[in-house]
Amino acid sequence: MIEAPVRGKSFWISISGGFDMSSPDDDFAKYRQLLIDVTSVTFDKGAAYTNLVMAGGYAGAFALWTLAQSNLTATASAWTGLFLLLSLTSFVSFEIYKIVFHTRNTLGLAAHLKTGKPIPEQLADVQAYNSAVTEKNVLVFMRVWVVVLAFSVGTALIAIMILVWNFVAVLCASL
Repeated sequence: MIEAPVRGKSFWISISGGFDMSSPDDDFAKYRQLLIDVTSVTFDKGAAYTNLVMAGGYAGAFALWTLAQSNLTATASAWTGLFLLLSLTSFVSFEIYKIVFHTRNTLGLAAHLKTGKPIPEQLADVQAYNSAVTEKNVLVFMRVWVVVLAFSVGTALIAIMILVWNFVAVLCASL
């Protein structure tokens, strides 16, 4: 058996079948929800790490660009700036999208908590809402993130390659 803690809950999964197969539909729904929760938590942790790496990368890229300004042609400087700007803009735009997405979800959750229904009904409503939002997150949000990440990293790498090429050209010219 493997313990899988997800969002404060602890699930035990057995390879031989940790679910009661007397109600396969219910077990399938529980297993599906577990997979969605695990995927969502994994995505959240990965996104936080990616944001940290990207922030460090942008700081380094802009620092190198500033240091190299005197050795760059106007064209190389403009292309570097354009690619860094495209990369940073797409990354920041996605972060704004993420803020709006999470704010809407939080407001929807708050609306479910203000219904005045008895607590068990409210909890069932909140759980159903959270499941739907988590599924949407897994299906849509992550796909958008992959595209934005690829574009942001790709354009940043092009900018860095321009800087490296110019550093090499300056060094070769001084030989």
